[in-house]
Amino acid sequence: DDQPELREAGNALFEEMVGMIKAHQRSGALKRQDPQLQAYVAWSALHGLASLVIEEQIMDPVDIDALIRRTTKTVLDGMRVPSIR
Repeated sequence: DDQPELREAGNALFEEMVGMIKAHQRSGALKRQDPQLQAYVAWSALHGLASLVIEEQIMDPVDIDALIRRTTKTVLDGMRVPSIR
């Protein structure tokens, strides 16, 4: 609350994420669920990972880049429309 410009930037980024989710829902790539809730799920996962990295809570040896890719893939896989084979 003591840094309103930081909160405004965060809110703007969140709204951008919601907009991206809506666009991918319209294209049929993502499930048609509440885009705001989907954005909160993605944001929570990535924010949690970032916090763990910043606070040095992830023990070595861990490839942080690989962990970021795995986290992102896991979140997106849960949001994607299943492909029909």
